[in-house]
Amino acid sequence: MFRLLALDIGNTRLSAGRFDDSQLLWRRDFAPELLPDLFSDFDQAAVDLCLVSDVRKDAALKCVIEEFSKNVRVSFVSHEKLPLKIRYDSPQALGQDRIANAMGARQYAPRHAVVVDFGTAIHFDILDGEGAFCGGPILPGIDLMLSALMQRMPHLRISPLDAKHLSPLATNTSDAVHSGILLCILGGIERILKEIRTSLGVWPCVLLTGGQAGWFADRLAHDHWVPNLTLEGLCQIAQWHAGAQHARPVQ
Repeated sequence: MFRLLALDIGNTRLSAGRFDDSQLLWRRDFAPELLPDLFSDFDQAAVDLCLVSDVRKDAALKCVIEEFSKNVRVSFVSHEKLPLKIRYDSPQALGQDRIANAMGARQYAPRHAVVVDFGTAIHFDILDGEGAFCGGPILPGIDLMLSALMQRMPHLRISPLDAKHLSPLATNTSDAVHSGILLCILGGIERILKEIRTSLGVWPCVLLTGGQAGWFADRLAHDHWVPNLTLEGLCQIAQWHAGAQHARPVQ
């Protein structure tokens, strides 16, 4: 049995997943600054590897992980030595979470797939007809759009976002701002997917993931909503490097 602790360190959230082989035993989400709390309570003898995807590149977190690595084998996702072709101008600059998403997507669609990942930014991770990662657009997420608007218009008083009240017939300022942002994102995603389809020549398998994907799943055409896709991709990478029998070969 291969025992893994997968860490997906994002800009505003950290997701931790504990796997036995391909089975996700538990998942926890918290602010990246709380990583020391996870490590302090963790049974370090319970895993064979801790695999990390880190887009934050925070020096303090790096020190915490280095301390953890004294007792647990720790590895970071790399664009090198993967069962995945990467067609990107600067692979070393590619977000590690995007690599994990591409690996995870291959379980659902080995080729012609698009992952729409709703995080601080919304990124599209594309697998082409050969199952190779070939990049994809990035656009601001909900919170980035809202914070940018509030910075330029600080006099506005906006209530917390409630996507259930999404309507173009907004009768107050909060609903007007929320509806504008959400409809802008929905329209942008639909147009980007249309352009991707034109470029690929086929309609790709569309997978939704990320912390805010649930707000859009009912309003956006897609094939799979996979909340744990990034963690699943980390598990696929770890298994492949460990030589596990169920790691997927190059398609």
